[in-house]
Amino acid sequence: MFGRWGDDGVDRWDGQTLTRTVRLRGAVVPFAAQAAGTEDEPSLDVVATHGESVGADEVERAIRATFVVEQRGLDRLAEADSGVARLARLYPAIVPVLVPDPFTALIRSISAQQVNLTWASTIRRRLAEGYGTRHQVGNAYVYSLEPGRLAAASVEELRALQLTTAKSISVIDSARAAQAGELDAIRLAALDDEELIGHLTRLRGIGRWSAEWFLARTLGRPRVVAGDLGVRKAVGRLYGTPAIPSEDEVRRLTEHWGEAATVVQTLALYDLAESPPAT
Repeated sequence: MFGRWGDDGVDRWDGQTLTRTVRLRGAVVPFAAQAAGTEDEPSLDVVATHGESVGADEVERAIRATFVVEQRGLDRLAEADSGVARLARLYPAIVPVLVPDPFTALIRSISAQQVNLTWASTIRRRLAEGYGTRHQVGNAYVYSLEPGRLAAASVEELRALQLTTAKSISVIDSARAAQAGELDAIRLAALDDEELIGHLTRLRGIGRWSAEWFLARTLGRPRVVAGDLGVRKAVGRLYGTPAIPSEDEVRRLTEHWGEAATVVQTLALYDLAESPPAT
């Protein structure tokens, strides 16, 4: 999910190194990670920059938690679903990678609303460079998005970055919510799915689509984002539907995914991205 549509400066992947940040007790910790080990025994070589107030063990736990390595019912589902079994066989090393910072996750969703993902990456890069903080880690750098700076921005300033008026308002509203403590990660994780969707959709410009992606990609909960066009295409490809299935059809086709939903959704989207374009 990172790097395929350009370098947004926030979640940076160049094919070898993943450069990101995690937040620990209010501190931003940048890190650069390279794959090591094997598919059977994977590991990461990590360089992280952090102060004395944050321990290396905390950083390790936080980075590990961004990878959903527990397959949560995938093996059982694959026994009953040949399409899922094919995905699991083709992509044994692909797992969901979470965006654990709630504010960053919402900015990702806002930037991707109703545009292609290359343009969304460009917009996030502009926001990062204009309103983020640049961190050096080894020979690399990465930005963290800062709600305080974006909360103080005007719609006109964000429009100058080529955000729409609606998205500019949504970014500012989300930033102000983050400043007010309404996007506290622990508080949000304590809500059940529908409570969380209700809480997030009170923000301007955040609808059910964004809230469902938050469930899947920030909290790692089993969730099929059935209204997403990419998900609809991926599910249609997986089950060989003659046309792109509707949101209701996607929910029907995937209702048996259960606790493996987020993992299978990740595999199906990866398979879609890897497939040659239709002629």
